[in-house]
Amino acid sequence: MKYIYPFLITFTVTIAALDTTDYESKLRDDLVAKLPKDVRSRPIHINTNITNLLVYVGISHIIGLDAKTETFSINGWMWHSWNDQRVVWDRANYGGLDRVRLPENILWKPKLLPYNSARFSDIDSLYSPSLIIAHYDGTLTWVPAFTSHTICPMDFRWFPYDQHDCYIELGAWMYSGLEVNITVAGRQIPESELLDYGDVNNEWELVQFYRERYNPYPESTYSWHSVRIHFQVRRRAPYYQLTLILPIVIAIFLCLVVFWIPASMKSTVIIFNLLHLTLFICHIYWVIPRSGSEAPAILILTSNTLALTGVSLLLTIITVYLSQRSDESFPPFMQNLLAGWLGLILCLRKTSPNVGARLSDTDNVEVEVVSSDKSTAKQTSWMLLATAVDRFFFIVYLITIFITLIVAFA
Repeated sequence: MKYIYPFLITFTVTIAALDTTDYESKLRDDLVAKLPKDVRSRPIHINTNITNLLVYVGISHIIGLDAKTETFSINGWMWHSWNDQRVVWDRANYGGLDRVRLPENILWKPKLLPYNSARFSDIDSLYSPSLIIAHYDGTLTWVPAFTSHTICPMDFRWFPYDQHDCYIELGAWMYSGLEVNITVAGRQIPESELLDYGDVNNEWELVQFYRERYNPYPESTYSWHSVRIHFQVRRRAPYYQLTLILPIVIAIFLCLVVFWIPASMKSTVIIFNLLHLTLFICHIYWVIPRSGSEAPAILILTSNTLALTGVSLLLTIITVYLSQRSDESFPPFMQNLLAGWLGLILCLRKTSPNVGARLSDTDNVEVEVVSSDKSTAKQTSWMLLATAVDRFFFIVYLITIFITLIVAFA
């Protein structure tokens, strides 16, 4: 007897499954038989001409944002729900079945299409093949997956810390709002759930995501309803901090440090910085797509630093010439000026023709002044002037770079 019970249970379950399959096949055949052959026939309610459509859009993966073509690409799925009274049955006649799956090619489907698609040649293959779930009361549910490529205008002014607002606008192209009434389910996505819609290894981070019903012609008699899915994406910058931000910080540092190193080393540092900045601008040219709106702030900063570095080469020639002069007497008014308030502002050490003092050639090369050597005293005065020029333009460069940062990144 103990072997009979398992057999009976298995036999009963098998018969029930076969019976359910028979009911499902019979129900499917009956529904197909009474459906119109023309799938373009839209289901409407009695005494109205409107098909109510409930839509929910979910995003599974952000493929990327192509900066060159300004194309925003995503993978997702779209849940459609509407009612078709032609697909109604009595559950008692079909073994209590309350739902059945039907092929999508035998029923009318809303098939919302993107208005702002970047690839209209692929618009017919937007949705993947998927069965339609029919409920006994005529409610139909269709949940196809889709891949969308839409146009997203981009602004690279804040590259690589840029963020962009993109959207997908989906609508029933052939039906107005008086024929297909679209309602959007689930408008705003909580910020805590946004991580579920992104890939931590993706270049782009999803900052905001919401859906809304949109009517581009609110004043028109014939309203055209559509679904707008808004995305705010932000570029993840760690990679660009090493390849773009760090080099420009080093270039600015070298541009300022030339005013504090010996004259014999200045030209080498300046020429190196000029080559560095020239190659860096070429790198920016290939990394950042060209835009017709505004130049990126990092490009403005780099170009200004290149110009300042070029001017510093001319200033180096002047300061070297001044520091090597010893045949002409130093103007007394300039001596008094450097010994007074200007020297105090520029942090210059006071000198006297009768007392030995230490001066630095651009703060590093120490020169000892001997009162008995008039030629050396003259040269020391000229070196003091060269040092004053260096420190004055250091302040000018510091202010200029600060203003450039404010203008570029304000």
